[in-house]
Amino acid sequence: MTQEQAVLFELLRAGLWEKEVEDLSLFPLSADSWQEIYLQARRQTVSGIVYRGLSYLPEAFFPPQPLLIRWVALVDRIEGKNRQMNLLLSQIADCFRRSGWMAVVQKGQGTASFYESPLLRECGDMDFYFPDPKAGEAVLSAMQAGGCRLKKAPDGSVSYFRKGILIEHHPDLLDLQNPFLRKKISAWIRQYGFEEIALPDGGAEIFVPSPLLHLLLLNTHIM
Repeated sequence: MTQEQAVLFELLRAGLWEKEVEDLSLFPLSADSWQEIYLQARRQTVSGIVYRGLSYLPEAFFPPQPLLIRWVALVDRIEGKNRQMNLLLSQIADCFRRSGWMAVVQKGQGTASFYESPLLRECGDMDFYFPDPKAGEAVLSAMQAGGCRLKKAPDGSVSYFRKGILIEHHPDLLDLQNPFLRKKISAWIRQYGFEEIALPDGGAEIFVPSPLLHLLLLNTHIM
């Protein structure tokens, strides 16, 4: 492991767990090393979390000011995108609730709720699973009637854009096709189900998988 990689992990741990950086012997760093760490953080989409870890460093070990300013601007954009996503998700969740449709948020803003600073997690699209397939069909019909162009994928998922954000509806909570596993997963969904959490800044409540199902979702998604 290079020094830059070691520092990246140190800052990532500090940012995730909101704690002091453990190994200060890795510092100080050259401007080139800081630039490499910044680029690695961007490639791994953890720029906000690593930046949070920076706040636990002594000021003498901070990156050069020009890079730090760029990093602050990037984090501001990440937080702004999350606020935009949360606002749209709140609006959609309220619409679903008024219409009697239950939608479960997969990954995304639901996963962000596990973070000490949810707005620092880089967000992408918005994924939904509908336990009742008829509710999912009704939502798609409503979105299409509202002018959204639906795009179907071979795996059965359907996507469309809403206010510039990609939204995907998935037919399965966990994308595992083994018939023996699917039977077990159906039993786990019935047993553990879903729970409601509140979005940051007074946002709406959304349904997310229970902790066990959420863990399975994230790990199978990586696979």
